[in-house]
Amino acid sequence: MIKQAVCYLLAGAGEPSAWQRHSLATAFLASRITSALPNCNAELAVTGALLHDVGRQISCGLFHGVYGYFLLKGHKLFSQCARFCITHWLKGRTEEEILQEGDLPAGCVKALLALEDFVNLGVEDLVVNVADSVARRDVVVSIHARYEDAARRYGASPWLDGNKRRTLHFKAQLDRLAKRDIYTLFPPFGTHITTDMAFKELGL
Repeated sequence: MIKQAVCYLLAGAGEPSAWQRHSLATAFLASRITSALPNCNAELAVTGALLHDVGRQISCGLFHGVYGYFLLKGHKLFSQCARFCITHWLKGRTEEEILQEGDLPAGCVKALLALEDFVNLGVEDLVVNVADSVARRDVVVSIHARYEDAARRYGASPWLDGNKRRTLHFKAQLDRLAKRDIYTLFPPFGTHITTDMAFKELGL
């Protein structure tokens, strides 16, 4: 499924775009994380990492996760990966937390959460969330550095603060499961994850 996901991600592309390079870097990091986890569907997590941003084919705006969800939900091979398009955005927030921290209309939130359970996250959701946050575009960074950069670019907000807090909690959970600091599984901070590096890590 990973090879097919790479083909789906890069279909029609000459040189991969910024978001496609980010997706490959996220998959590289997800692969490293899953290698240390005893009870994780590595293929699902890595495929989810490859496709979590696929909605950017349609729009790079706020709702790219929703677009990605519907693109994948109707796909025979990737329907299981659709949830990662939403969970990397909402990060397990409840309806109340979404309304408190964000600015989505209440009706939109209800409709979104009615699609499936995005609140109770599996270990694969945690892997995709953390890998996504450690890949600033295609560069390996700490979670703290990633969200400091986001605050500089977009301004501080309750949503951004919530994202950082939740992602650090997810990393702590993965550290416990892996019985190590998962940062030790990655190349040094500042490393660019090239397409060739990603392909090699994914066995392509």
